[in-house]
Amino acid sequence: MATAWARSRGDFSDGAPLIDEALTLSPEDPDLTIIGEWTLGDAAMRAGRAGDAADHYERGLVVMRTTPSGVPPPVPFMKVCALTVAGRGDEAASALEEARVAPILPRLYVNPFWLAVAEALVAGSAEDLESALAGAEENGTFNRAVALVLAAEHIGGPARKDG
Repeated sequence: MATAWARSRGDFSDGAPLIDEALTLSPEDPDLTIIGEWTLGDAAMRAGRAGDAADHYERGLVVMRTTPSGVPPPVPFMKVCALTVAGRGDEAASALEEARVAPILPRLYVNPFWLAVAEALVAGSAEDLESALAGAEENGTFNRAVALVLAAEHIGGPARKDG
């Protein structure tokens, strides 16, 4: 599963066969299911298929709700982002309410960042996005870049050069 996750960062589809293999070998492992759906959701988001991404995140979230001690990736927060970008605003607003109280929020360093990004996307606020990005260097350039692409597609605004 780790190899699938890493490969999905390069070519969005490279990890899918490895996810299928891992789930075939251990079909009842909730952590593998959560990470598999997260990885497939992220790949779908980066490929511009936000609706598919929301479906993957929801499948991972179903398992997370029944396995509170499972792995804590940012699935609930990414689901909100995917729904928003897919133009499913009412669903995104509802999912945001659940995400705000998700017990996994403090369990992984990127979760508060993705919650803040999700809130900015739902609000359609460039200012809120800037606040989410400020001081979030520990989340890495990859997460920041994905957040900026999602915001550019959803929030829009004038291009700007810093420096």
